[in-house]
Amino acid sequence: MYLEQLEELIALLRKTDSLASNWVQYFEKSKDLYLSGKVNDSYWHTLGSSGGMGSFDDDYWSYSLSKADQERHDYLKSNLRKLAKSNLNKK
Repeated sequence: MYLEQLEELIALLRKTDSLASNWVQYFEKSKDLYLSGKVNDSYWHTLGSSGGMGSFDDDYWSYSLSKADQERHDYLKSNLRKLAKSNLNKK
């Protein structure tokens, strides 16, 4: 579920053209870490995207998405954090 939602978030970010290109790269790294077997590192990397100024929470670019895509983006952003946190706690 984590990987699928990460891929979906990346696809949504790509819809913003270059507005979120740095976040595409950021979450591609989370995906690469996960696929290379560094699962905990992927979770930590994803969690590192939030909090503070300039973080993924400051997503001014999401307004370039359709209303439905904005809602899905908000869900994915929140749920990926929950999944990463809960999976880290299982280790």
